[in-house]
Amino acid sequence: MFKQKLKEFLSHGKTYSKRQIISAAIFPAALIYFEVIFRIISIKAMPGAFWWLAMPCASIAGGLLLSMLSTVTKNETVNNIFGAILLQASAVLFMIFHFVEFEFNIYIGPQSIFGGAKGVATEASNYILKIILGNWTTILIFEIPVILYLVFFLVFKKISFKRFKGIGYLQIILVAAIMEVIASLPICNIVPSWKAATSEYTYDTAIKFFGVQTATKLDTFYAVFKNPFKLHFVIENDPPVIEDPENYHLMDIDFDAIKDSTTDVGIRELSKYLKTVNPSKKNEYTGMFEGMNLIEITAESFTPYVVDEELTPILYRMVNNGFLFENYYQPLWSGSTTTGEFLILTGLLPSNGYYSMLETVGDNMYLTLGNQFLRRDYTSIAYHNGTYDYFDRNLTHCNLGYTKYVANGSGMYGLSGRTAWPQSDVEMMQFSIPRFKDNSPFNIYFMTLSGHSKYDSTNFVVNKNIDEVKAWAERKGYDYTNSVLSYLAANLEFEKSMEYLFAELEQAGILENTVIVMTGDHYPYSLSDDYVIDEKGHVDYFNVEANLINMFGFTPETNVDYSHNALVIWTSSMEGENSVVITDPVYSADILPTVSNLFGMEFDSRVLAGRDVLDPGTEPLVIFSDYSWLSSYGYYNHVANTFTPIDELKTSKETIPACFSDWSDLKTITWQNTTGHAYGAYDDLDDYIKHTKNVVKNKMVLSQNIPLYDYYGLIWGQIETEEVSE
Repeated sequence: MFKQKLKEFLSHGKTYSKRQIISAAIFPAALIYFEVIFRIISIKAMPGAFWWLAMPCASIAGGLLLSMLSTVTKNETVNNIFGAILLQASAVLFMIFHFVEFEFNIYIGPQSIFGGAKGVATEASNYILKIILGNWTTILIFEIPVILYLVFFLVFKKISFKRFKGIGYLQIILVAAIMEVIASLPICNIVPSWKAATSEYTYDTAIKFFGVQTATKLDTFYAVFKNPFKLHFVIENDPPVIEDPENYHLMDIDFDAIKDSTTDVGIRELSKYLKTVNPSKKNEYTGMFEGMNLIEITAESFTPYVVDEELTPILYRMVNNGFLFENYYQPLWSGSTTTGEFLILTGLLPSNGYYSMLETVGDNMYLTLGNQFLRRDYTSIAYHNGTYDYFDRNLTHCNLGYTKYVANGSGMYGLSGRTAWPQSDVEMMQFSIPRFKDNSPFNIYFMTLSGHSKYDSTNFVVNKNIDEVKAWAERKGYDYTNSVLSYLAANLEFEKSMEYLFAELEQAGILENTVIVMTGDHYPYSLSDDYVIDEKGHVDYFNVEANLINMFGFTPETNVDYSHNALVIWTSSMEGENSVVITDPVYSADILPTVSNLFGMEFDSRVLAGRDVLDPGTEPLVIFSDYSWLSSYGYYNHVANTFTPIDELKTSKETIPACFSDWSDLKTITWQNTTGHAYGAYDDLDDYIKHTKNVVKNKMVLSQNIPLYDYYGLIWGQIETEEVSE
């Protein structure tokens, strides 16, 4: 009986017509085509050997399921039309992933692109549309399967999506399942690809390893079920013995009690790991700013290349006085501005793109500067001159320790029209400063907007300042593209907002009692010229890379090149010879613990991914989204599996922007390699790389699981959060 049923099942395929078979093969063939073209046009790199097995099998599986969906009705014509829609949708998705990377220089998963009404797709829509209009060739290449489909459907009538019998659908599902299993074999059998799909997953890395389809499936799965593989840590040492805890940045936390109170694997693993982490030590700068006001600024698309002693004297003053960072980096993570803010405001790494910040809503974010200052009865307010619910800041920022989140559309008024884009930073300062300057001590956070694209004549802050920038560039003899000039004009508005801020604080007599902390959220990934159409209709389009090269003065190649930025930690008492140089690599996750130390806050350094850079005993480490990293010894490219010694990195020497003064005569803080070995505690480079990769993995897992499990809430108590605005 069973053999008879099996024979009938296997022989059922003979009942399909040739047109049905050809039609069913359309989607698998189209997906293979999309993947190959995407690899050639977008990734521009040869894949690993396993890709050649995984990609076709994944395409066959996905294509058969799409074919099955194209037979949902009894009407063959309706099915054929629906098939065309599905094929077009597939082409559009591949193009979206390509064009988003074209602008953001990083592949961003669907959960970040389409995350809520304020996802990347909304943010990028204006300039992505222009890119599409200027890249018809690319679009036509992706549209070839759709065009062929329509030709065979409308002209030759060769497409036939007839409804299958039940046994036919079972066959399709069975074959698709087998193909998915085969596609997964390389992932399971090759260590680098297994890590890229599981414990070291990022969408950017996965799409390069496995292709669009498999990476998107992984992204969707992890969006729904989280990432179960990011639970375990690589523990290399026993818990440290701290004989004088009052000299360290740690609090009385019983990790064993937390571990023993639950059966949840993630919480237990996190607790075991945290017990083994060495805390940072208090130092000569601990409490240096205690009792002073703080103004913290995340400057939209800021880079040190906008800083010039003549054009931007206030920014020049801040960058070249105070704590001076020779090697500061602001990495770009999937999620753009919101993940840049996440690094700065939480001291953790964004593990879930756009949703990283959103997942903190309802959690006890005990260690953010906002909440630390609230516990000291500071006036604590966040301001943003963009739309109030953009990136859901109306939900997130009050939970970060600001009693008010005031933005365009939620309490902020007097800006140059609700339709102006971007809004003026000067106007934001004019609105906000009178509302807090008489309420010392205060902790104020600004997320600026004037530096945002588009960098052309459609941007009203560019139009305000472009003549001034052009005159300056002509005097200096700088040969900048129109886009770079427009970018500088946009940032000149930010400079003028800083000039206004300084003047108001000085007039109020509180400038000398105020600390300013400022950096960018990411490099200007949308630094693109307008396209130019000549009389013959030819489109001359200048992409981001060309303008970055024009502004940088060199061709950026690595994370280090793109991410090099400036960090300001400034107060008037540290002008001139009182400044201090930090030579080691520093990045945005280090801001929170460093500023906490300077203000003498009580915090626990073990539960943060960043470090207090003023403690020379903490090993410098900059972590990038693809698990690459930069240390005092060099740069490790995780994707290429290569290590470049620090003295061979051009960014560490040649490309430090000219805006930085000669800091050689000032007091310098450099990490102390107390072991005396070549690579910290390791004589062998391979052992050092292996160790540091484990450190990076641990910090990634830590950063995912602290908000995932509301771990601060387990330590300091859970809270209730509500949206607050002026």
